[in-house]
Amino acid sequence: MKKIAIYLLFVLLITGFTETVSAQADQVNPMIGTGGDGNTFPGAVLPWGLVSVSPHNSTSPSGYKYGGEKITGFGHVHLSGVGCPAQGSVILLPQTGSLITSPSERGSTYSGEKATAGYYSVHLDQTGITAELTATLRTGLSRYRFPAVKGNFHLVVDAGTSLSERRGGEVKVVSPTEIEGYNLTGGFCGSPVQHKVYFVIQTSKKSIASGTWLGNSVSDEQSVSSADSALGAWFSFKGKAGDTLLVKVGVSYVSIANARENLKTEQKGFNFSKIRKQAVTEWNKVLSRISVKGGRPDEKVQFYTALYHSLIHPGIKSDVTGEYVKMGGAGTGKSKEPQYTVFSLWDTYRTVHPLLNLVYPEKNQEIVRSMLTMAEESGQLPKWELASGETRVMVGDPATIVITEAWLKGNRKFDAEKAWKYLWASATDTLQKKPIRNGLKSYIRNGGWIALDDTTDWIWGPVSTSLEYNLADWHLAEFARGLGKKQEAELLFKRSEGWRRYFDSETGFLRPVKQDGTFLTPFNPDTLETTGQWPGSGGPGYVEGNAWQYTFFVPHDLAGLVTAFGGKKNFLRQLNLAVKKRHLNLSNEPSFSIPFIFNSLPNESHRTQEWLRETLPVLFKNTPDGLPGNDDAGTLSAWFLFSSLGLYPDNPGSGLYQFTSPLWDEISIRPGKKQPPIVIRAHDNSPQNTTVGRRFLNGKQINEYSVDHETLMKGAKLDFFMYDRIVQMTID
Repeated sequence: MKKIAIYLLFVLLITGFTETVSAQADQVNPMIGTGGDGNTFPGAVLPWGLVSVSPHNSTSPSGYKYGGEKITGFGHVHLSGVGCPAQGSVILLPQTGSLITSPSERGSTYSGEKATAGYYSVHLDQTGITAELTATLRTGLSRYRFPAVKGNFHLVVDAGTSLSERRGGEVKVVSPTEIEGYNLTGGFCGSPVQHKVYFVIQTSKKSIASGTWLGNSVSDEQSVSSADSALGAWFSFKGKAGDTLLVKVGVSYVSIANARENLKTEQKGFNFSKIRKQAVTEWNKVLSRISVKGGRPDEKVQFYTALYHSLIHPGIKSDVTGEYVKMGGAGTGKSKEPQYTVFSLWDTYRTVHPLLNLVYPEKNQEIVRSMLTMAEESGQLPKWELASGETRVMVGDPATIVITEAWLKGNRKFDAEKAWKYLWASATDTLQKKPIRNGLKSYIRNGGWIALDDTTDWIWGPVSTSLEYNLADWHLAEFARGLGKKQEAELLFKRSEGWRRYFDSETGFLRPVKQDGTFLTPFNPDTLETTGQWPGSGGPGYVEGNAWQYTFFVPHDLAGLVTAFGGKKNFLRQLNLAVKKRHLNLSNEPSFSIPFIFNSLPNESHRTQEWLRETLPVLFKNTPDGLPGNDDAGTLSAWFLFSSLGLYPDNPGSGLYQFTSPLWDEISIRPGKKQPPIVIRAHDNSPQNTTVGRRFLNGKQINEYSVDHETLMKGAKLDFFMYDRIVQMTID
């Protein structure tokens, strides 16, 4: 009997499992994150899509806030989870009764919202219209069902406003069924960068009247343009009881002609059911790369919604012709493979790109090649790119981490020497007019750190900025070493230790240092509000955080940090204080890796496991306010995703994934057709059994609480045997 049991265990260890859920898209709830500070949108979008058709009911960054009073239109280009309003261009609104064009007057209360992957619907109470939305990569399709009353109805096209403060554009009525134009938008987070969103709109019915509007003036003129005003066009249709109007919209950053070509290629006719079905199929295709069993139904919805949100940005920017706007607006380029936009890199380097490297490696390599194309066109890698413009939002040199992580993890289908050229320039070239690294001269002169009162450049949070540069330098050093560039690697490794200059042994914090070599005094590690003019902008020397969070932000040299504290005892005391007194902010990036530090300390890994299993249900829910903060282009969602899988990439380029307590009994990750699945099983898993005990890798017991990327990509089988540590301690 014992031999049979051993044999069955062996079979379980070497084989995968068959997932019973065949339609992961059915588990997606796009309403998660639309309330609170999540800033996600509920509308229809495809994986890595350009177009997202979504309602506007507020001035929030995504144009939508759950519970907003009135819907004023349906936009066609949006950002998911970001901190500043942007995009939202090409706004449509169907109407009955009198034609109302003004954004402040045309809104309607609404009810009956439904949002699923690739689909959104809502009932507009004032007009009785039901609106349904779906999308392809570069086009949107709306279906409007009008109430069972006779009378003309209208379509309002807003081409001059978006979610940004910038107003302007151009619109022209081409025929009784077509309108074309562009919206001028920009100003993301105060950036001066602007761009145009071109569009072509086609309707399934012929209009009986048409015209344009500018500001508050409505006319029958067939074209209008303005650089600083709300403007648009309108169609009126002869209605009948229960009429239906379909409206499709092609979008392009290049030209009206390309918007029309996108529409022609991706939508033939007006087949709403077909386009919606295609959207669901695309989502199922990408979501099915991860299968999970166990957990509560709500947790499964949270999981697949998190994966959904992680796969929206970066999105495609090139048209079906292969054309796209070059970085910096330097003309039109053409490429045989997709080019991408929306690089929120200070956020996404931590979780989104590690997720892509693990589960969608071919997609991440496309994205990296797109980043290198941007560098060739503009001379620099992106920092926070939007529609081929560099907004320069946030700090650090995150492109370095994204590109080197891909290479270090074996995803190398890009020109490494070309990458090195631009990465090395970002790290060393002080003659650039606008270097990616603010304060680079001082950083190099000081050997890896910047003083708080250094006035050479404007620097948001010198401590945080320097720590970001330290991490980027470590990644670039590993890349250099892999390329055989020994001297450069040595220089970069040395600079990556610049964090040591901030360490204050008396307080146990990384503390701002002034140019005269003294620490900032007075010093309050709790301060969060002095760097900028908005809540949570950061304490003196820090970015969106304080000394408690940034003291532990040395993921590339944790051993050195522990030594600086004088050993494990002192370090653990400070780390426990940070956790127990709730100084960490898991709704924002600076704290993301801190819970996993316990894994690096002997006999302390249980703290990571138990704390996260206790914390995740509190922070993440299957509700509109189910995200604890800005989703930041999927970054927060991907953090939840990794945490629930029991694997976390605390230092992306290291290739290590820290173990924690999985929410799921069984997990299968399929990185591609040619690669074997990664299988994770949590035996005896339950809400009480949150501690990882014995661990097996491919049937062999291991002592580590981590696994490397290379091992996983060979088709690893991980088995965690869970137990209740408190009960076990009582028994012992």
